[in-house]
Amino acid sequence: MFLDQEKFSEAIDLYMNALKIHPDKYEIYYNLGIVYSRMNDFDLAKEYYQKAAELNHDFTNSHYRLGQIALLYRDVDGAEENFLNSLGGETEAEASFELAKIYVMKNKPEKAKMFANQAVDLDSKYYNIVQEEPLMYPVKEDVVPPKEDMAPKEHIVSHKEKMVNEYLQDTYNITKKIDLKAAAKEGININEFKWEKGHDKKRYEKQRIDPN
Repeated sequence: MFLDQEKFSEAIDLYMNALKIHPDKYEIYYNLGIVYSRMNDFDLAKEYYQKAAELNHDFTNSHYRLGQIALLYRDVDGAEENFLNSLGGETEAEASFELAKIYVMKNKPEKAKMFANQAVDLDSKYYNIVQEEPLMYPVKEDVVPPKEDMAPKEHIVSHKEKMVNEYLQDTYNITKKIDLKAAAKEGININEFKWEKGHDKKRYEKQRIDPN
């Protein structure tokens, strides 16, 4: 809550008081690192992330944050080490992409390709990021598009969408199926199933659709 409102002093006081009770809680040190990162005090943030990593080496978020700070300080080797230590955690996709960039800078194209593809496998958004990132130009042609982009997913029509389609066809004599976005353009508020001004409300009231 304090961070959302940028009440950094209050957040620091809260975590410092918590440390008096739980001096070995790595989560508190990590949260302090977040606060100081938000304040752009990366020296102090680094100290707290390091303490969190010492208390729990398997908490990969600390390593990822340390990797980010290392890049800020142009410590590429330190960043590489920390991003490697962060693999396997919830920031693995982000760390893989950062490692891909690092290996491009180190002129290690095979490792760069491997981690770029790993990032895409973990989060498909990285395919477009790789294609648009100038630094990734040497390896972008070797990055495989995400599987969902190669074969469009089958569209499964929900009960709500089916009922909307049936009503639109009946009302406007529409033969082509309409998806929810198209239905919305026809004047239907999909969430509340109410007609907007200018449509056949009486006819709709006779065929009210249960949104549940």
